[in-house]
Amino acid sequence: MDQAEWLADRVRRAVLQRTASGAWVNGLEASGLYVWARRQLADDGFDSESAKDCVVSGAQRFQFSVTG
Repeated sequence: MDQAEWLADRVRRAVLQRTASGAWVNGLEASGLYVWARRQLADDGFDSESAKDCVVSGAQRFQFSVTG
C-alpha cells in the first residue's frame, strides 16, 4: 500500500506542481491548445481489500482548462 501511495503522490506532483515563478514544472502539450489551468477533481484513495491479494488500485481525476 505504501508504494501505491508513493506513486499517487508522484502523479499528483507531476501534474500539479509549479516552480517558484508560477510556471508548471511539467508542461502539457496539446496541439493548437493552451493549457491555462489544472486541478485535481478527486482522489478516491485505494482499495485496501484487494491489497491482501497483492493488487492495489486507486483513481485520481484531474481537470485541464484549455483554450484553442
